Amino acid sequence: MSKNRERVLLQAWIDKQKITNAQELLSYIADKGWTISRTNKRSEDDLPMLGVRIQPGKVFRVHFDFDNSSIKPKPRRGPAFFPDENIHSEGAQRGYWVYGLIAETYGSKACYIGQTTRCLSRFRNHLKRSRIGKGSTGLFEWADSHETTVLVVLLDYVPNLSGKSETAKQATILEGTWLKRAIKCGYETPLIENWGQLPFDPHALKTGWPTEEIDRLAIPAEDAVVNLPNITSFAISSLVQTIEKIGTSNS
Repeated sequence: MSKNRERVLLQAWIDKQKITNAQELLSYIADKGWTISRTNKRSEDDLPMLGVRIQPGKVFRVHFDFDNSSIKPKPRRGPAFFPDENIHSEGAQRGYWVYGLIAETYGSKACYIGQTTRCLSRFRNHLKRSRIGKGSTGLFEWADSHETTVLVVLLDYVPNLSGKSETAKQATILEGTWLKRAIKCGYETPLIENWGQLPFDPHALKTGWPTEEIDRLAIPAEDAVVNLPNITSFAISSLVQTIEKIGTSNS
């Protein structure tokens, strides 16, 4: 059953009072083999909302009017391994990571493509939504209006081989290329006029957006910050070997 179908079914059970309290909701989620993603969100009507993860990268939200104080997300286990905190030796020039923030619901989807030398701090800044009317705030507002979750996936990496200026230039071209791939795949790009005027490599567009792989690997942006998963768990396969190689060379 699709994510949207599962969401509609669960919301209907809540609305028809077949689920009337937090314990019944938790039991329903546990019986399905799902987990809780987020508990601190509220709907436009100021009702508590719950993020439900049905599989990695597949999260939906439902709302209800009963007490949710007993519902707590279960922290993910596993080694914390972020490129900016773990695999760069002190004083070394960092490479650039190209990442995607994505959200989708009911056949609509939107994204923001970015680059950074510090994944953890950049993801935290995105979640703060401090740049009103700029950058990724348009995507987060899109996700809020569609009652869905913003996910993150690592798409590419540019090592520092040619000096800071040239490395940044290559990263910007990669960022623009991934943006073009996303648009070609049908993603909306909220506020793109404020962030998406980027150069790109037209030859690289022969390689498309890896939809199935990204759908499988993308995780909630909040999980990437709060629970610190192994970074290879939300990087596309072509990046995993690069990540492991960098980690080995700096260990």
